[in-house]
Amino acid sequence: MLQQLSVHNFAIADHIELQINNGLTVITGETGAGKSIMLDALCMASGDRADAGVVKHGSDKAEISASFDIQTLPKVQHWLHQEDLDDEEGLCLIRRVITKEGRSRGYINGRPCPISKLKILGEQLLEIHSQHAHQSLMQPQNHIHMLDSFGTYGNKIEKLKASYKKWQLSKQQLEQLASQQEEINDRKQLLTYQLEELDELSLKEGELAEIEQEHHRLSQAEELKRQSYQVLELTNSESGPASTSARDLLRQIGSMTDNINDQHETLTSAQELYNQALINIEEAASEIQHYHESLEVNPEHLHNLDQRLTDIHDLARKHRIQPEEIPAIHQQVIKDLEALSDSNLSLETLQNQEDKDKENYFLLANTVSDLRAKTAQELNKLIMKQLTRLGMGHCKFNTHIEKLNDLKASQLGLDQIEFQVSSNPGQPFQPLTKIASGGELSRISLAIQVVNASRSQIPTLIFDEVDVGIGGATAEIVGDLLKTIGKTGQVISVTHQPQVAAQGDNHLKAAKTLTNNTTKTQMIPLNKEGRIKEIARMMGGQQLTKATLQLAEEMLV
Repeated sequence: MLQQLSVHNFAIADHIELQINNGLTVITGETGAGKSIMLDALCMASGDRADAGVVKHGSDKAEISASFDIQTLPKVQHWLHQEDLDDEEGLCLIRRVITKEGRSRGYINGRPCPISKLKILGEQLLEIHSQHAHQSLMQPQNHIHMLDSFGTYGNKIEKLKASYKKWQLSKQQLEQLASQQEEINDRKQLLTYQLEELDELSLKEGELAEIEQEHHRLSQAEELKRQSYQVLELTNSESGPASTSARDLLRQIGSMTDNINDQHETLTSAQELYNQALINIEEAASEIQHYHESLEVNPEHLHNLDQRLTDIHDLARKHRIQPEEIPAIHQQVIKDLEALSDSNLSLETLQNQEDKDKENYFLLANTVSDLRAKTAQELNKLIMKQLTRLGMGHCKFNTHIEKLNDLKASQLGLDQIEFQVSSNPGQPFQPLTKIASGGELSRISLAIQVVNASRSQIPTLIFDEVDVGIGGATAEIVGDLLKTIGKTGQVISVTHQPQVAAQGDNHLKAAKTLTNNTTKTQMIPLNKEGRIKEIARMMGGQQLTKATLQLAEEMLV
């Protein structure tokens, strides 16, 4: 609960320092005295949008600090712990600084934080009911939020929102992949055709070089045979003249060196070299003979090789690559086709996921619809009870729930909620916008706010002039309602009604002064005597009489 509020240079307030107690705290004052400054400051502290206009004229910055006791708020403690913003004292201090240039800084327990986090925390600490709530009531799209805020199924709503987002994401992914499917199928057809051509060619790694080498030999087989035969003739001829054979010449030379009658070592070495040369040339002749015999003149095989090379080069040109790159392209086409096959599998997987997410969403949506139907019955009874207390016992209230078709599903489910009233007995229920007068609408709005406030888990409830247009005995009932809510929490109410002010457990008066041509406002805590005078002023104006003072005192008893 709110314990302390400190405001510096905010609007027309120089400095406000307040201790806030539990129960019902009422804030009163003349029109324009700045009764709402405290509430505006709390809104700023809890993350409302701010600009340079909130800084007091002539000041460099406005500063607002609010201290809350969170010992009985485990959800708040958990959130602070998760955000690493907790404090061991069981307190939470939020602070907002707005400069005259419009820049803004937020702090939680002394640590800088984004304004968005101030807002998240503020929504767990404060709930503000405005005098303009009836304007929101006139917009049917807000009715579903009002019903849900009264219900006790908030966690189901959060799960429903998460489920809807998950379903929409899988649906979007499925639609995106499905829209690409035609392009994928075209690509798959092209790759399949290319793979058939590559499979038919079936060119292995290194095969091209072998084919080119074999083709070269076959295309020149006759000339190679002639040339190798000439080498054989010159090397090892058995039919030609002895002088034309390299082998015979070496034999003759070897015989001649053997006939030299000298044991000189150089001569011996030469003889060995000639003998070795003879051996080498005989081995060379054997290799040439083998090569010569391996040469084959085969026009048919050569034609087949020509055709194979033509097919290889044609396919390489088709893919705009070098012929030797064909095996690598072959493998890449296989991989690409496998990937496209996987995309078909992904499409099926996404379809299954979308079906599952959709089923989960509708299961949750139907559960929430059932909870809303039960909650609506309870809400109707409680609002009608409050309307009776507020002098509208003839009025009937109904929460109309219409089931939407699946195409209109949203993160809030499948329900369209609209509040309806029957102003007089025997009349059918009709939308608020068609039935309620201004006074009726104010009371219906107040009844809804009071009922919701009685269920709120938020520790500090603020009512900003919600009793406008209500007076007399009804205003006294409003005060009693607010006081009852304050017994189990903390209620702060800005009011113009003396009947409401008299019900307060604590009373603050907004007072405006003019000093050195500067307007200032301050919040003054009132004791019993001060309260009597203020309530008397609210009833009878500035001229206090004995009668109004006595009546004011009686109202406080």
